[in-house]
Amino acid sequence: MLKLSHLTKVYREKGESVRALDDVTLSFPEKGMVFVLGKSGCGKSTLLNLTGGLDSPTSGEIFINGRSSGDFSPTDYDGYRNSCVGFIFQEYNLLDEFTVGQNVSLALQLQGVKDLRSAVENALRRVGLEGFADRKPNTLSGGQKQRVAIARALVKDPQIVLADEPTGALDSETGGEILATLKELSEDKLVVVVTHDREFAEEYGDRIIELKDGKVISDTEKAPAEEESKGGFKQVPSRLPMARAIRMGAASLRVKPFRLVLTVLLSFVSFVLFGWASTMMLYNRRSVLVNSYYESGNPYVRLEKSYTFRSTDLLTNETQEKSVEGAPMGNREIAALGEGAVGIYGVKSTSVSNLIVSGV
Repeated sequence: MLKLSHLTKVYREKGESVRALDDVTLSFPEKGMVFVLGKSGCGKSTLLNLTGGLDSPTSGEIFINGRSSGDFSPTDYDGYRNSCVGFIFQEYNLLDEFTVGQNVSLALQLQGVKDLRSAVENALRRVGLEGFADRKPNTLSGGQKQRVAIARALVKDPQIVLADEPTGALDSETGGEILATLKELSEDKLVVVVTHDREFAEEYGDRIIELKDGKVISDTEKAPAEEESKGGFKQVPSRLPMARAIRMGAASLRVKPFRLVLTVLLSFVSFVLFGWASTMMLYNRRSVLVNSYYESGNPYVRLEKSYTFRSTDLLTNETQEKSVEGAPMGNREIAALGEGAVGIYGVKSTSVSNLIVSGV
């Protein structure tokens, strides 16, 4: 069903290359519980993120029911994550502003499912939380929150369940209960669990894969692998209803009101400063004066002055002319215009009333 072929993932940190996964090739059955062990930094979470389509490999391919990820478009990855894979995270990632039922139903809303209530109740029943749909996450214990996260992953009926350190924030007893729940789910699904707890892996795992420095150093199976399926996989593009998206956005604004107010204030100041700077950069005193007078409704006469320069070459006796149009008028010329000496500056009209001329 799921096959990883020569997967390599390289990250860049401070100009240096970090090889998180190094040429990993693995095949997984259609169902069963597989544990991935290793110390921190060995590539466990990277392997899970690549398998779930949350990240893309530097090189190599992932085959899902015979189809290569090399042929996936962004829409294909979205459909794969939305319909084929259920994620369970160590920190639960629940929305405290919404009820348990609303948190679980979010995965169904992304698929466009209409009948949410019955599906949510069935998922909660499977994890032992029947009747918890109307409770808020902050009223639950850590183990109950993790069960809600499992229900959220199961409600869309995925083929693969990926769990990243699902017992890391729980005590050993509660962690054992969570893994027992995942073990039951592995009877008809593929459950891949990333953990550092070898004891749990030995007790619940059908297969244990151990990583070190991005490489597989051990791969032990307790039972024979299932025959690989050749069928395709369903794709359901994610579409969150507008009403739910608005509610989620509004709820998130209430989480940190001080930061929201500070962000709005800084944004307002930034826009004001940007507008002021743009105005100062584009300001032209002459254009403002001219436009203001034009818009005032007063009568006016447009006067322009031009110069013609003539020069004679003493060797060839050739004369050259150069004209300058639109030259500004000086104070003496403006004063002369005000005294009525208009004609000497080339103005044909002999009667100009209410004439205002400004020199620039």
